Amino acid sequence: MTLLEINFNYLEVTIMSQVKTQQMGRLLAAGSKDLIDEVVDALAELNALHIIEYDGTDEGFNLGTPKEEAEEVGKRLSKLRSAASLVDVSGPNKPVSAKKVRSELENNLSKAVEYLLEKSTRLDSVENSLSSLEEEAAVLELISSIDLDVELLSGYSELSSFVGIVNDLEMAKEITSNSLFFSGVSKKTKVIAVFVKNSDSNDTQSQLNASGFQAINLPENVSGSSHILLSGVRESISALSKEKSSITEEIDNWTNEFGESLVCGLELLEREHDILTAPVKIAVSEHAFFIDGWIEMSRSEEVKSALSKSCLYTEVSPFVLKAGGGGHGHSDHAHHQEMPPISYQNRKVSKPMELLTDAVGRPAYGRIDPTLFMFVTYPIFFGMMLGDMAYGLVTMSLGALVMSRAGSNEMMNLGGKFLVYIGLGTLGFGYIYAEFAGWEILPHHGHNPAENLAFLYPFELDHGHAWAAHL
Repeated sequence: MTLLEINFNYLEVTIMSQVKTQQMGRLLAAGSKDLIDEVVDALAELNALHIIEYDGTDEGFNLGTPKEEAEEVGKRLSKLRSAASLVDVSGPNKPVSAKKVRSELENNLSKAVEYLLEKSTRLDSVENSLSSLEEEAAVLELISSIDLDVELLSGYSELSSFVGIVNDLEMAKEITSNSLFFSGVSKKTKVIAVFVKNSDSNDTQSQLNASGFQAINLPENVSGSSHILLSGVRESISALSKEKSSITEEIDNWTNEFGESLVCGLELLEREHDILTAPVKIAVSEHAFFIDGWIEMSRSEEVKSALSKSCLYTEVSPFVLKAGGGGHGHSDHAHHQEMPPISYQNRKVSKPMELLTDAVGRPAYGRIDPTLFMFVTYPIFFGMMLGDMAYGLVTMSLGALVMSRAGSNEMMNLGGKFLVYIGLGTLGFGYIYAEFAGWEILPHHGHNPAENLAFLYPFELDHGHAWAAHL
């Protein structure tokens, strides 16, 4: 076999392996109950097992119990989640060691989170007080135009009072001619206060409604001049507004100082909590345990080797898809086969296209994975449709910007690469179409700024419509 044939066979095998998802296998592992923590730690380190939660159907086995530290970690995790919901934070640009993150959790970060939660609680209280005071100020501003003390507007035993706003002030005066009537105008809003005998209250109410009367909810347990009260409320609003601005600034400063540490600490505690509570998904008896789950067959030997010291029994069985077992097109549920999770092949260059595959749905197990085909076809067809060098450069620049801001966020990094790919397609077809920002590069002997790019084309131009390359 020649070197060319070897390379061709290797290329063929590589391409064929990329058009299908990973082959999965079923892991069954059992051992002594005393070693369950070691097994959980080993599996967490590998991050290779999709565990199947025990359903409690086997006699003599029950669900395991979480570790003692789970409750304490859960409380700390709850506080960090609360803090993360209060601020807009992003992760660091570079990975941070777990040792450093754990050190920050034990020292500065815990106190900082407590401080943030306290400030957030105070901010909520200030905002509620401001909302209440602003409503009170709006009412006092209206009734101050009547020039009556607040306590005189209600609270009579022999009289009924109507304080509110009307659309037609003159009509309201005619309706209430046999009563005490006071009126005023506040910012073009007509305010009235009417006092009638209790026996006339129903008729007066009906007549006022005809003039567009809307009652004002008077402040309770308040007395004195509405002007003085309004001045005091405005001072309180001013003081609370300043306090709100101060707290908001402190929270912003907190975010800049501890935002990245919060993201890292939250990720670490979530992982630790998952590990500490993992035994609740495992079947245990008085003396033993067994774990059931899915793994990629490419990592089966690695997993078996890692579990060999802590498990008495370890078996990995490759998943075999039975005819009709997937449940597609069959109504007989007795033949339904439990399917493994879908895992992509390990990719580098074409990995960003997995975003498209996930958007439309991963292929069923054993079916063709379209990711590799989209890596080739999507930039081509996108470039054919858009086909402009300027748009291609802008798209590539946007992709580069997203990648530079991605930091440790893999999703953003893949999204940036995806934009670069389709930008390349757009740039390439823009060159073929000879277009830049909507202008044709080929000379038309007119005002066309894109004609300055004609030097990019090593051709002889024939009146701007066709060209012939030197072969």
